Amino acid sequence: MAEIFFMQEGLTDGQPVDEKSLSWCMDRLHIKIEDWWADLNTKFAAGSEPKLLPYYNPRWVLIRVDEIEATGGWKSGFYFSPRIKIDQVKTALS
Repeated sequence: MAEIFFMQEGLTDGQPVDEKSLSWCMDRLHIKIEDWWADLNTKFAAGSEPKLLPYYNPRWVLIRVDEIEATGGWKSGFYFSPRIKIDQVKTALS
């Protein structure tokens, strides 16, 4: 399954907002192979003022694709695209 995260200033809370198939993410969120961003070993660090982060709204959507889901030219890892908006994801999940 592909895990969907909301991210703010280089930080995820570690918990996905949902899990969907990669095909669902492709159809509903329009994620593309070219949106691959980082491998699964990449750690995302907090910004320079982590104590302020709870006051910021998430800004980006990050999709984690595991090895099992990564087939047909897709790589495991994190996918990111500025085209994908949090409101779009919330609507698709509802």
